[in-house]
This record gives sequence, structure tokens and C-alpha cells, in this order.
Amino acid sequence: MENRYRTNLKKVYLSDQELAILNKNLAQSQCPNFSYYARKTLLDPGMNFITIDTRGFQELIFEIRRIGNNINQIARAVNQSHLLSLQQVKELLLCIQQNWKNGYYKILT
Repeated sequence: MENRYRTNLKKVYLSDQELAILNKNLAQSQCPNFSYYARKTLLDPGMNFITIDTRGFQELIFEIRRIGNNINQIARAVNQSHLLSLQQVKELLLCIQQNWKNGYYKILT
């Protein structure tokens, strides 16, 4: 341990309930390890850990990817076949914009 930057060790005794709360807070903080969490919370007591629940975003990400795939398929078909004129593409984009504004594309309901 002679090459360690931090050479001082502190111990703390916790009850089972305190340890459970500490482990819960540590898991919610998403800190890589306890030492990092302890230094951040003890040395900067005003610091708050912000955790964002991203479980609800999985469905949103899935829908956005599906929309992107559909757009890519349309673009590929149009580029390969040259069946749409520039005016028709503009009309298609206008229609998509109107549908979006009118709320026809509901990603999460």
C-alpha cells in the first residue's frame, strides 16, 4: 500500500437497519464503489445524487427505432425506384408534419 494516494482509513459501525439504508442509497447513487460514495457524501454534504428512472424510456426508444427503420425503408425504396417526384416528397413530408401536430403519432399512451 505504499503507492496509495489515500493512506488514512476510517471505520464506522452500523446497525443492520443503517446498513440496509446505506446499501440502498449506494445502489441508487450508481457510484462505482463504496469508497467513492463515502468520499463524495462525507466531504461534500451539500451534494445530492440525482437518479433518473429510465425504465419508462425503453418503450419510447423502441418506438423511435421502429419509426427510424420505417423512414429508412421508405427512403431506400424511393431512391431505388425513383417513383416519387420532388413535389410528392414535399407533400408526404407535409402530411407527416400535420399528422404529428394533430397527435396521430402517440408513442406512449
